[in-house]
Amino acid sequence: MQIKAIQISTFCILTPLVIALVSIVYKACTIPITHDEVATAVHYSRYSAWEIMMYPDNWPNNHILNTLLTKFNLAVFGQEKIVVRLASMLSWVLAAFGIHKILKKWIRHPLTCLAFSLFFVSFLYSLDFYSLSRGYAMSNALLIVSASSFLQGAVDTNHRRILAAIPIAMLAAYASFTALHYVLALVKMCVIYLFVFRKRGGHFWQQLLGISIGLLGYAALIYTPIKKMTSTNQFQYWTNNGFYQDTLSSLVRKYCTGYTILGVEAKTWSVIILISLLLISTYVISKLVRLGLRASLKDPLVLVFTLTFAMFCINSGQSILLDTPFLSGRTAQSYWVMYWLLMVFVFYSVQDSLAWIWLTMLQLCLLLFCIVHIQQSYRSDQVREWYYDTNNEEVLDFIQRQDSERQVVSCHWKFHPSLLYYCSTGKAKGVDLMPYSKTLVVADSIDYYYIFSNEVEQYKGKLQVVKRYEQGVLCKHNRE
Repeated sequence: MQIKAIQISTFCILTPLVIALVSIVYKACTIPITHDEVATAVHYSRYSAWEIMMYPDNWPNNHILNTLLTKFNLAVFGQEKIVVRLASMLSWVLAAFGIHKILKKWIRHPLTCLAFSLFFVSFLYSLDFYSLSRGYAMSNALLIVSASSFLQGAVDTNHRRILAAIPIAMLAAYASFTALHYVLALVKMCVIYLFVFRKRGGHFWQQLLGISIGLLGYAALIYTPIKKMTSTNQFQYWTNNGFYQDTLSSLVRKYCTGYTILGVEAKTWSVIILISLLLISTYVISKLVRLGLRASLKDPLVLVFTLTFAMFCINSGQSILLDTPFLSGRTAQSYWVMYWLLMVFVFYSVQDSLAWIWLTMLQLCLLLFCIVHIQQSYRSDQVREWYYDTNNEEVLDFIQRQDSERQVVSCHWKFHPSLLYYCSTGKAKGVDLMPYSKTLVVADSIDYYYIFSNEVEQYKGKLQVVKRYEQGVLCKHNRE
């Protein structure tokens, strides 16, 4: 009977994750290469592995681990869209492994497993990155595995699992430096735990020495990239309006994807999330007082909350001391992972004390919330961050079908990187793309122009509309 219950729970956990994987693969195969993927696929992949690790330029869109894996995949399988995104797609398998381990160990009820698995999938903005060649998805996946290893090690007093969480976290930050605050928070927690539950024979000092050597080596590895980013003020593109505005509210807006959920706007959801965090902090503090330090370090909710709070403190300290901005939008996705873990372990803490009717109502409410949100927000034909690149392949196909001769194309600067990928890799052999420019180049020698619909009026009389797309308008010279 127990084996059957475990099988049902596994089925409930994996079903949303497998469906999500199908969506991820479909989008990776059909969505055009987007604005920020081009540098990885075309520019950075030409450098040697060492040059990639040392940042060939100052721009922070070189997510090192993702770039290294993409370079390897391109060398083995060739320059294809799905190959460019292969590393991110496989990261979902890693994330699913971590989600399965967490839910299977701590959540007993199959319906709750289904609800929390679907809740993770329901952040469609974050899910999009598993279909794109960026480092955020890989970083999130590694963060989940790292957190799972740390929590299981702490509860079972398994020092090897605890120590294993640190290099996994370092890999997460190597996929995206936005996870560095998680690495620092985790190291602090690991050291505290290992000290409190230290074994005889000087093992703690050996462990501390090993952690210190590992941190020094890692710091040496990332020193040059971090220095290049900070010395050229690459953080100027983000705001510094505080954690609530920049991080929490931006994540809620990305979750809502421009829609209200159950008739509630994003601003209201931000307040609800903040209130829930304050209530959780009150509950965790009461647990700390009641259990004491040693017992609290074996409570997964206390550990996850402390990790999250440490991340917040580190991010706040960076903002105050180094004048670096708070994480926002896609750079703040690690906080979404931590919030998901918080919700899981809040439920874990109360699942035995709740009456059956209340437990069922909570499960059904969470399921309904996720289903309604996904039904409102899911789109298979675009990703949310670089939505404007949705029609680029259609545009290039249309241009090449119109004439056997090569066509010269000018475009709005936002479209340029994606169109450049297809032209520079031989996917659009009949198109000559004008060089990148923040202002649209208009000349008699140019055959086509691809611009946003709100720019058509600006060029009225000069350009005539050839075809309208959801995200842009294809134009030609008005010869009249």
